[in-house]
Amino acid sequence: MGNDQERRISVTELQRDIDDVFDQVVAGETRAVTSRGLVTGRLLPPDMTERGRPTERPRSGRSGPTAS
Repeated sequence: MGNDQERRISVTELQRDIDDVFDQVVAGETRAVTSRGLVTGRLLPPDMTERGRPTERPRSGRSGPTAS
């Protein structure tokens, strides 16, 4: 069961409106992502402790430090 703020959005709608949907999620809304009417995932707002932190991206295929 989803919460009161959760709305459903299809994968097609998410692809079309991804920027708007992400803005809404960051603002505190949740989305249940559906494919053929079935919920396949959820987009949840970030924890308050995570907001504003830059995202770390992995470096070109490396998962950790390399030996010299």
